[in-house]
Amino acid sequence: MDAKLFQQSFQEFDRPALLKTEEGWLENPAAQALCLGQADLAQLEAAEGDALLWLARQFYHVSASQTDGGLLVLLQPDSFLSSASENLAGQLRDRLTVAFGAASSLSGRPGLRDDLRAREALGSLNRELYRVFRMVTQLEQCISPNPLAERMGAVDMAQWFQHLADELGELCKKAGVKFTAESDIQELTMAANRRELSYMILSLASNALKNRPQEGGRLALSMKAQQGQVILTVADNAGGFSADYLSAPLWNSPQRLLPRRGLGLGLPLVQRVAAAHQGAMMVFPEKKGTRVVISLPIRQDETLFSQPESSMEDAPGFSLAKILLSDALPSGLYFPGCDGEDE
Repeated sequence: MDAKLFQQSFQEFDRPALLKTEEGWLENPAAQALCLGQADLAQLEAAEGDALLWLARQFYHVSASQTDGGLLVLLQPDSFLSSASENLAGQLRDRLTVAFGAASSLSGRPGLRDDLRAREALGSLNRELYRVFRMVTQLEQCISPNPLAERMGAVDMAQWFQHLADELGELCKKAGVKFTAESDIQELTMAANRRELSYMILSLASNALKNRPQEGGRLALSMKAQQGQVILTVADNAGGFSADYLSAPLWNSPQRLLPRRGLGLGLPLVQRVAAAHQGAMMVFPEKKGTRVVISLPIRQDETLFSQPESSMEDAPGFSLAKILLSDALPSGLYFPGCDGEDE
């Protein structure tokens, strides 16, 4: 099957179809709508026969076969497994709401705030709840039924960056990490999803802070406009991940999951957010640390300017930053109401 025959056969096909040729991947419209990243395509290229993979927020049955023109891949969504994952995430969130309420009630008991050991215990308990909440957030990030392209708004990039930098800076200060933020963008409104952009940067910050040295941790965030692109850079001095680590998401490789290291969804989801914005992520391991560069095309859509920006919060009263950084911040920051929030 050559490229011309593929286009003729699968242009109107209602299911995703892809053809891997020597020149690269060809996708029919249904596959293009998934915004598959390089990690997803790498999994498809390695697929043999029939397989079940997690791609673009859903489980898919994958049928792969070699043709004269290359590898032909057909995808069939598995609605049962996807709905089961959505049900699990919803039930976990409901249970967590009850648990957070109980922890908040305990924090108000007379004398507890003056009991150092009790405060430490309750702070640790609340942080563990946040860690579970982080996993639920990642699951919901995977199974969101609406394509990200349908949830874009007009985002004031300078205001978004300043808000995120202020929040990250305050948390890093409390965690003993030196934080810097620089931007040369004073005024720019572009089509994007504000919450997804925050999710992307905070996930990278989480990786950096989790692997930071015990003393002298550093995290730097920058944003600039260059040749029609917004360039976001997250740099650290941590012993983090290598570039080849990104080529195989952990979700479909349970044998690679490390004990007590979460679901392994953080980096694949970062890649997916960048791809959904028609951007790309590049990783540059350095002698002391890692630099991650995300380039996003500056897209402006007049029809979006009247739409409100996405909320910065994951849920009422919950800071997205504290959720995604819960694996890296000290438990003292998670004592209920310690920063004035009604948690």
